[in-house]
Amino acid sequence: MVIITGHRGCGTKGIGLSEPENTLRSILRAVELGADQVEVDAHLSLDNRVVMIHDSTVDRTTNGRGKIRGYTLAELRALDAGQGERIPTLEEVIDSVRGKATLQIELKGIGVEDEVIRITKASGMV
Repeated sequence: MVIITGHRGCGTKGIGLSEPENTLRSILRAVELGADQVEVDAHLSLDNRVVMIHDSTVDRTTNGRGKIRGYTLAELRALDAGQGERIPTLEEVIDSVRGKATLQIELKGIGVEDEVIRITKASGMV
């Protein structure tokens, strides 16, 4: 059995199909292309919201600078994550893949696991 995984959604550069990684646009593109599961990365914001971004800083993937834990969700949402996309929350990602693909969540940073478990259980995705 082969399982196709969209890494950071469809965020692999150089394949001609990529979208800004870990964004809703990227996740929906992976599903559209036939991914069975979508891998995303979860961090906590300053106000303990689960946001989907790979690095511990916003420097590489947004127009901002600094550590994710130094930004509130509202401040993170004000950043451009590429092509006008915003950094999504875990709840938004769950809603975007529900019934379409399995979600594989990579936990980043200390304490994020408790919130990810709480949100996924509350969403009925576990």
